[in-house]
Amino acid sequence: MTFFTKSIKTLLLVLATAQVMNAQIFTEDFEAGIPANWTVDAVWAHGNTDEVSSQYFSPPEHSLFMIANDDALGGTADPIQILAYTDAIDLTTTSTGEAYLSFEAYFRNGDYQGDETARALVSVDGGNTWEEVANLGGDDNVWQVINADLTAYVGNEVLIAFEYNDGGSWNYGFAFDDVSVFAENPGLPVDLRTNTYYSMPSSMITPVDQEKEILLLADFQNIGIEDQEGVVLDVTIENAAGDVVHSDQIEFGTLQVDSLAENQLFAPFTPTEQGFYKGTYSISSTNDDLDPSNNSVSFNFIASDTTYANELFIEAATGTELDMFLGQATFINPAIFPADVPRQWGMGNIFNVKNGAGKFVRYVSAVFNAQSAACAGETITFSLYEWVDENSDNNPQASELVIAGITPYTLQGNEEGLTTVQFSDILTAEDVELKDNTTYILMWEYLNNSTDEATDVSLTVAAFDDEIFFGTYGATIDNTGELDLNSCIVYAEDNSGISGQDLTAFSVTGVTYSPVLRMSIGDQIITDNTVDLPSTFETKIFPLPAQDFVNLELNFEENVSDLNIQITSEEGKVLRSMDLNNVKNQTVEFNVSDLAKGVYFFNINTEFGSRAKLFIVQ
Repeated sequence: MTFFTKSIKTLLLVLATAQVMNAQIFTEDFEAGIPANWTVDAVWAHGNTDEVSSQYFSPPEHSLFMIANDDALGGTADPIQILAYTDAIDLTTTSTGEAYLSFEAYFRNGDYQGDETARALVSVDGGNTWEEVANLGGDDNVWQVINADLTAYVGNEVLIAFEYNDGGSWNYGFAFDDVSVFAENPGLPVDLRTNTYYSMPSSMITPVDQEKEILLLADFQNIGIEDQEGVVLDVTIENAAGDVVHSDQIEFGTLQVDSLAENQLFAPFTPTEQGFYKGTYSISSTNDDLDPSNNSVSFNFIASDTTYANELFIEAATGTELDMFLGQATFINPAIFPADVPRQWGMGNIFNVKNGAGKFVRYVSAVFNAQSAACAGETITFSLYEWVDENSDNNPQASELVIAGITPYTLQGNEEGLTTVQFSDILTAEDVELKDNTTYILMWEYLNNSTDEATDVSLTVAAFDDEIFFGTYGATIDNTGELDLNSCIVYAEDNSGISGQDLTAFSVTGVTYSPVLRMSIGDQIITDNTVDLPSTFETKIFPLPAQDFVNLELNFEENVSDLNIQITSEEGKVLRSMDLNNVKNQTVEFNVSDLAKGVYFFNINTEFGSRAKLFIVQ
């Protein structure tokens, strides 16, 4: 489902956390293992979370269950389309004339390298043909309780199957448990749910003076078994202190069973202050909801001082600040490259600039990792393009891109972690001034002439999930996937040069990642042509991110007579300054507890040269 086109499944698909006990026709909880009377493809496994999990597919704690773990198999077993199904279940007659399937499921629907699906199927001819009764949408964090209407099959003996399809490529997997068939609807009488939601800040992190109106739109659904009256829809936005800075309410009225309050548009919000924001959509009615856990969903975003990014610096809900800061995955799959072509590729973020006149691109940053010393001497370019969507398809084409500036970076072959580069255009030897109301694509392009897999360089990306995701996703630059306003991916099969005009897109559908690729804008940086400090003069910052204190470790090749250390903001304002004499090996501690969360720099000045080092206060 995208912002512009949506589909509603006609089958009853209900998420709940409790069931009404009624006439039970069939049940299987898998506590005794894989049932002897089930037909199960060999890929299916049985066990608990500790026994059957893998690095990227680990169901939450649960009793014993069935699982198809595609992640654990890797890419060697593709494609996979497997069934696990029951023996005959007698629905020739039921006490109510109705029948309902209920089961628990864990399905991320991650679509890592293809469109993975998980379905429940029914057969009335002994398994010769199957009909879909439930198609799982996926949930990253929890086991779902799925209920599907089988009333149309009353009067038959049926087989019930669970199917997993990895889309022909390496993916995540599917787990299910506690399968039952009831003669009455096991759903809850009162169960309202906040469904797919949208909020559209310019980026997940946007400079506050570049923020436009953030559209607030969501779908709400009655997944209970009774009509609900007095339905009220709400949205609130809180700042980091928990104060509500924006709210709106829609008095919807009656919401019928299995129906949507679709495309509910609330009053927009424009941040006016820097900081972390949390938005929440929620639904209520005159009756107490019997499953309040699905009544609301939240999303996060940041209004920054100068930084654009499409991944958050922090994830307050889980406390995994460092993981979110560094991203959650490393993107580069050597299999996408033909064996005999240069290993050239790129990935980018799309940034919308409202007030660009008089502002310059100051720094660009990315988290990447050189695979080996074989990368040394190869080039990465940070390329900034203006994008005019000439055909209005919301999808960048090479012909729609105009180069705005290019800054190269030469690999040393040992890069790992965040790299920040001062940005100026090597073609004009000038800093890049932005324009008002202009869309830019910042690309990280690896222009390698080698066909050797050892020379690959990976770019770290952050995965979107339901807790933080704010927009549409899933496209490549050549319109082979779904609509994407956040990132684009390309690679080249020839030595196309730094302009990128000949970069050829490869087909990746369902991309749910955004690169850790940031752009800082502001006043022009005034340089004094100082000499860079030689690489043998080592400097290290810890901890990263910093909180109350940050340390600068100095290990110099030669004794430095006069050393000046400054902490500056992204705008270049000097916040701390320290002078030291006769320094060679020393660690200096700075108290940063009074600094606001954000990006800062150490400026290190010696008689041998100068160096700027970025750090984060969190």
